[in-house]
Amino acid sequence: MTAELRYLFGDLSTQQIIAELPLSGVSMSKKLNEWGTFRGTVYFDTSGIDNRDLASATVPGRNFVTVERDGVPIWDGILWTSTYDSQAKVMNMTGRTYEAYAEKNIVDVDFVRTGQDQRNIFCDLWRQLQGPSNRNLNIVIPTGPFDNAVPRDLSILASEYKTFASGMSAMSDNDDGFDWTITTTKANNQYVRTLMIGYPWLGIQNVTSSPLSFDYPGNVLNYYESASMSAAGTHVYLLGAGEGSDMVVGKAINADLLATGFKRYDVVDSRKDVEDPYTIGTLAGQLALTRRPPLTIYKVFMKADLDPVFGSYGLGDAGTFSVVDAKHPDGASTTARVVAWEYRPGSDDNVDQTELIFQGDELSDD
Repeated sequence: MTAELRYLFGDLSTQQIIAELPLSGVSMSKKLNEWGTFRGTVYFDTSGIDNRDLASATVPGRNFVTVERDGVPIWDGILWTSTYDSQAKVMNMTGRTYEAYAEKNIVDVDFVRTGQDQRNIFCDLWRQLQGPSNRNLNIVIPTGPFDNAVPRDLSILASEYKTFASGMSAMSDNDDGFDWTITTTKANNQYVRTLMIGYPWLGIQNVTSSPLSFDYPGNVLNYYESASMSAAGTHVYLLGAGEGSDMVVGKAINADLLATGFKRYDVVDSRKDVEDPYTIGTLAGQLALTRRPPLTIYKVFMKADLDPVFGSYGLGDAGTFSVVDAKHPDGASTTARVVAWEYRPGSDDNVDQTELIFQGDELSDD
């Protein structure tokens, strides 16, 4: 059965829907810890919508666009660009999810936090961003506070003209950082946008109880496997506070890989805010897990209506990815996390297709 897609455009300030528009050439994406994109095309004079209403609903920066699939919001964000062709009477549009808004606002009041958990600092940044009414996107921020798992310092002065996004990235995008995204739900015909934070990860992580299973051949139509040593290492060194012989250093080794024949590859990173030798050692061990060589990314293509149906899983969810093919004739599988997706609604000559980005270990023999 074909899914019902609706493209709803509204006013960012009032949060009210202005128009539902028929679009073509649609694609959209979402990613963890950064903004996703939307693309679509609308035709004037032939859409069945008054041209004045159509123009009023599609003003970049002033309007939002929400995509519903079978009544459930799957993409939501700010209309970002539009290009109108007067002869063809056609307008191509792009949008960005709400995560992008932090890149377009500077910290105009000094922001200083010391020794607080990185997630609490992150939430405070969002609260300060949404403080003025002309910056309030009505995104619901976790009330917290979170446990002081990873204390950090952050100082952004108004005189530096840095964006809120720069501070948010400094908190979340470390090797001991966290996952975050903004989700949209629908209640009483109103959209509710919520900031979701997971340390260290969002989503279903218990693979043994996870319903997600991706198989090639099977529900996976095609996949690409990319493996790289660029950021990977068997030996990880994490540099803490101090200099020279007084510097605290954490070291971790992926000894099991060396036992299987890997040569030694070193990775050096820094956490100058950490003074405790035990803490720096623990963090080095965590870093070694995320830098195990080779770092592998899977790009998986599947029909959106095949189990697991698109929309039944979220960013960060983990499952099993299994293949039997020319490279893996005896079968292989791995645990894989959904870190990004792209969705292309079907048209008369094709079906809905989903492209998933998995982050996981190298496929191992079954």
